[in-house]
Order: sequence, then structure tokens, then C-alpha cells
Amino acid sequence: MAHTTENLMVQLEEACSLDGYLAKLEASGKKAPATLADYLNTLLAAQPLTRPEVIREAGLNATFGYQVFQGTRRVTRNNALLLARALGCTLTQTQRLLTLANQGRLAPQNPRDAIIIWCIQHGYSCQRTDEELYRRGLPTLSSSR
Repeated sequence: MAHTTENLMVQLEEACSLDGYLAKLEASGKKAPATLADYLNTLLAAQPLTRPEVIREAGLNATFGYQVFQGTRRVTRNNALLLARALGCTLTQTQRLLTLANQGRLAPQNPRDAIIIWCIQHGYSCQRTDEELYRRGLPTLSSSR
């Protein structure tokens, strides 16, 4: 059975004991990264890109970007979204990244968020996402870092 959140929730609900569930989870080695830095580095490891390339694509200051990847700096919601776009994250990965950054998840009822979601689902780059937002008169991701 895949280790999606939904499947893990079912396993937890069906577990006879909490200790048994936690032992099974630990044995599977499928624990989610606990920090934003851990998650960013996990996503980066799955990419052919280097850290400097991701930071540059996101349009972040190099020093700031390195500090985010090391876990010594916090990010704004826009910076988190820029990093997610630069890493080519799926919508699910982007939502997880926002949660770990202690920023609000994307909500489809918000027009700006709906555009960002659409851009994610269509594989748009940081720049192309900003262009879609700008074209509709909404604040871009890179305009208010």
C-alpha cells in the first residue's frame, strides 16, 4: 500500500495500538521531513538541478537562499512559492512546502491562488507564473519578497 497521507490515515484508524502503528511507520522509513530545510533538500535531491540553480531560478539572493536551505532563515509565502516553482513541485508538494514554511496553503477560492494553482498544474516557471499574475493585475510572486 502506498504511503500517501490518506492511506496512512486509514492505517492509523485501523491500528490496534498507537505503539504498533508508530513502530510500523518507523520501520517503513517513510517519515515525512520535519522541517522546511529537510523538505527542500529532499526535493532538491530528486532534481537534476543544483542548489544555486534553484535559488537563481527562484530569483532569491544567494546568501538568503542558502540560509533557507540550511534552515537558518524563514521564508515568506511568496518566497516559498518561488522555491516550489523553481524545484518543479507538484501541487501536493507545494502545499506541503507551504505548511512546513508556516505559510497559508493555496486556496482555489482565492483568485490569485487559483492562478498559481493553475500555473503549477501546467508546469509554469517562476517567470511565467509571475507573467500570468501580472497580466491579471495581481501581485506577482517576485514583487513583494
